[in-house]
Amino acid sequence: MKVTKRDGRLEELDIANIRKQTVPACEGLEGVSYEELELSASILFTDGIHTSDIQKALINTAHNKISLDKPNWGFVAARLGFYDIYHTIKETYKIKESGDVYKLVTLQMYLDRANNILSDFVNKYSKEEIEKLNGVIDGSKDLLFNYPGYRVLKDRYLLIDLGELIELPQHMIMAISMFVAQHETDKVYWATEFYKVISSLKFIPATPIQSNGRVKKGSTASCFLTSIADTSDSIFDSYKEIAFGSRAGGGWGIDVTRLRSLGSTIGHRINAAGGAIPFIKILNDIALAVDQNGREFAA
Repeated sequence: MKVTKRDGRLEELDIANIRKQTVPACEGLEGVSYEELELSASILFTDGIHTSDIQKALINTAHNKISLDKPNWGFVAARLGFYDIYHTIKETYKIKESGDVYKLVTLQMYLDRANNILSDFVNKYSKEEIEKLNGVIDGSKDLLFNYPGYRVLKDRYLLIDLGELIELPQHMIMAISMFVAQHETDKVYWATEFYKVISSLKFIPATPIQSNGRVKKGSTASCFLTSIADTSDSIFDSYKEIAFGSRAGGGWGIDVTRLRSLGSTIGHRINAAGGAIPFIKILNDIALAVDQNGREFAA
């Protein structure tokens, strides 16, 4: 059977290349085996299959094996997913060498590449301080994530710039830690402490921190509350406020109890009010139209 490489070349399927991922993905986990994974996934292989589709087949196979009796397949699926992220990052940074991606792509390289996206917290750290923090990063912490954690990172949090994935999970956590510690007297110490508790999953920051806690645009607040008064100005001002807050990543709790009820009098007109429902429908359309979660940035 032949496979299509990422550069378009056709080669014979080499099981040794697959086992470079399946063996470490199953290593140290009870109730799973790379032989079972390969056997189950192989039925999805077809002649000329793209190597990226082999990776997807392995991930999906491991994911489909997750059960109450064998939860560790979730960690296998996550590890395989992270291997795919590592390969993509090497392509983004044009790294040809094999080896630990966290040694090949340093924190400084990431900060430079994401310069047009990250907020000015980066400028508060010297190159020497960044180098110290780079030494703190522990790529093995990625192994703590199960499959849902991997998917949330990949789909919602890791930064994409002009269609390219530019951020590794531990770089994301370190950047968040640097952002939080930027005003401390000893920034490196506190960034390190924040990194340790977040990377070990002892503390998980709220979604806006993970999404926006290092980028130029976005709010680090999780939720907002507002109350709409029974006037046209208040209603339409609230629409704008809610749209901008949602765009920045915030969730909203909205009090509409002050809006007059269906059939109420407006001025001298009896039974004229349409009630709160038409305005709530508009709020719902705003929530659908404004993207809270876009992770792609333009220069």
